[in-house]
Amino acid sequence: MRVPSELTAYQLAHFSHMCFDPADFEGLPQEERQEIAMILDLAVSYCGSYAGLDMTQEQPDSICYAVLAVGAEMLENRQMTQQYSTQNPTVMQILDMYSTNLLPSVPESGTEDGSAEDPGGEEP
Repeated sequence: MRVPSELTAYQLAHFSHMCFDPADFEGLPQEERQEIAMILDLAVSYCGSYAGLDMTQEQPDSICYAVLAVGAEMLENRQMTQQYSTQNPTVMQILDMYSTNLLPSVPESGTEDGSAEDPGGEEP
């Protein structure tokens, strides 16, 4: 069990094969290190929001792996445009396994309270 919000930019860079030891990471330009840190924050927020988890509390190691995978994908695809619209299936399976956001966000029956609405307005 680890705390996802305590993952470091170095861990993301290492996971993404951008560097192989702390000295390599320190050798990256400051702007690059800041961008990696920003992407890590976004990945933590995304995974926490998607699964409804408190990322400042201990979570299973697989959640940390999902955060790193999302962050690595963000780093790899940061130059891409809207061509890429699918989500990483491995990450989605991990996040779905722990998801607490299981309620639909839009009522499925047509009205705001979820009751069925008669389009004719009359009883049958």
